[in-house]
Amino acid sequence: MDFRPIPPSAHNSRMIPRFLDRLLRRTNRKVGPDLTLLTLERPRDWSEQYPDVPKPETSLSIQLIAARWACNDLHGEDMPRIAGDLLETGLDSAGLRRLAAETQVSCSADVEHLLARVFREFEIPYPMPEGRAQLVFARQTAREVIAGHCDPWPAAFNLEKAMWGRYPKNEDLASIFALNDEWAWDADYQRFVPVMTSDLIEVFARLGKMSDAEVFAES
Repeated sequence: MDFRPIPPSAHNSRMIPRFLDRLLRRTNRKVGPDLTLLTLERPRDWSEQYPDVPKPETSLSIQLIAARWACNDLHGEDMPRIAGDLLETGLDSAGLRRLAAETQVSCSADVEHLLARVFREFEIPYPMPEGRAQLVFARQTAREVIAGHCDPWPAAFNLEKAMWGRYPKNEDLASIFALNDEWAWDADYQRFVPVMTSDLIEVFARLGKMSDAEVFAES
């Protein structure tokens, strides 16, 4: 049976049931292959094998923060603290000071208008185009995996979760979805997991090497 996701262009009656089924499967399974031999005390550093993959950006990169916000990886309650951290690094703007001073934030809508102001003050498009946000977030995740900051399988799951299971246009992101599906849906027929992990690392390395120009061109 073919469990491949349906592209967004295929607007038909099967899309929503397949999307819901995908989310349920993601919710009810463990993150990553259940192999004790692959469990390490700390993630493996792949940077020597992929020296052309740049190091991850600082978590306080304005562009990365905008991408994480667009991918729902950040929430309204997080933003006053992040604004304060940005001010401490030397960045400054009226909107950033106003955001840092917020004390009553219970949801994202409470700071939406302030975030729009902050991002525009730093010449970041708001709202950031969805495709660009996905690639910026995915590139940072990939660089963190290659640098040994996080394990590849949980990182792959979190990427798909941040994108709500929607089929991505980028081929490497689509490959990550397919690898997630291979062990989640086809356990009886999946390949040897270390081989799948090697494939996943290769995909992350390609994503990690993307330049801003390539990200903007694709999005």
